[in-house]
Order: sequence, then C-alpha cells, then structure tokens
Amino acid sequence: PRAVSELRALRRGGSDVAVDAPRGGARGLRRVERAALEGGRRREVHGVAAQRRALLLQQLQRVRAEDRARARVRRRDPRAARRRRRARRGDATRRRRGDGRGRRVLRRRRRRPGRPPRRGGP
Repeated sequence: PRAVSELRALRRGGSDVAVDAPRGGARGLRRVERAALEGGRRREVHGVAAQRRALLLQQLQRVRAEDRARARVRRRDPRAARRRRRARRGDATRRRRGDGRGRRVLRRRRRRPGRPPRRGGP
C-alpha cells in the first residue's frame, strides 16, 4: 500500500507526488532524482542504492501515468459518475444497519412461512 499522504496528493489532482507528499513515495529520492521525476529525463545509474532509487523512480512515474489515464477516463464518462452516486445510496443504508444489507438486499427479503423470522444479515 502506498503512503496515505501520497494517495491524498494523487486524489487532490494527480499533482506531483514527490513535492506534495512529504512521507510519500519519493521518500528515498535525491533532489536530482526528484527533478528527473518532474522533467522525465533519464539519468545513468551506478551502485545498488542508486539502482533501487531508480526503480522507485520508475514506479512513481508509472503510478503517475496510471493516474493520468484514470483521470482521463473519469472525465470521458459522465454516466459512470451517475452510477457511482447511485451505488452509494445502498451503501449508506448498509452502514446505518450494520448487518451488511444495503438497499438492494432489503427489498429481497421474503417471508418464510412456518419458520421464525431471520435475525440479521443479508
């Protein structure tokens, strides 16, 4: 799992992780490497630690790219947003009831003739 601050930074708008996530993924990077992270230029790597940092750098860039792609998709599809909003409604019910049943399951309960009613649960 990535650092919370980093996730927060990404959620804020995919902004530069290295800069606005102090405890984030760019923790192990030197200043030049952070610069590379912004400018996207490669630097030659010597030594084990540097190798590891280079790997981290690549991962961060990949994460950033994925985020950008996700943002693009989100912008493109207005229906998905609607669907997300609608999906959250049952979720609220489930949180309120505390037995794992949301809106959809609530309607599905049928009476069971000759047997005692169920306690909780879906």
